Amino acid sequence: MLFISYGNLLGFEAFNLVPELLIQPLQIIVGGCRGTTGQYEAGRRLLNLSPADNKDFFAVEGAGHYDMYYKPEYVKQASDRLTAFYSKHLII
Repeated sequence: MLFISYGNLLGFEAFNLVPELLIQPLQIIVGGCRGTTGQYEAGRRLLNLSPADNKDFFAVEGAGHYDMYYKPEYVKQASDRLTAFYSKHLII
């Protein structure tokens, strides 16, 4: 990475266009254990910023952010929630 890239990286704001762009149904899934990644808080912020009519926040109790990637008991809860969400909101 070039030194001149740091300004763009540090100034990046991932949520600034959420109110304008994230208007479709939204399912947010996070680990219920708050950790150092800030993902629980980011998920809550995303939920609050989105003007979508159909939105849901699901915290997998007992899971940390990285647990959601590989621990079967947490992955199953997330995939079950996504299956229900997609079944309801995707047109096939």
